Amino acid sequence: MPTSAHVLQQAQNGDEAAFAQLVTPYRRELHVHCYRMLGSFDDAEDDLQDTLLAAWRGIGGFRAEASVRKSRMACGSPASITCRSLRVSEVTTR
Repeated sequence: MPTSAHVLQQAQNGDEAAFAQLVTPYRRELHVHCYRMLGSFDDAEDDLQDTLLAAWRGIGGFRAEASVRKSRMACGSPASITCRSLRVSEVTTR
């Protein structure tokens, strides 16, 4: 069984299955977090996808000693806030 540091290294080398192995345990928790921030299942799903894409693109800078959970939650919140503020501005400009 590979260690999490080994799986992280594989993901940083472009292994999509290794990336999935890293993020899958946190996917539902992050989706719930986004839903609570946005109040919409569909917006939360979109935000989750944006967050995972950003995580994939930024995996090279992730340190093995950092917490995957904290990084995913921190990554999800700014996107949710941006999405929420765009929705509010759409409502107020109508």
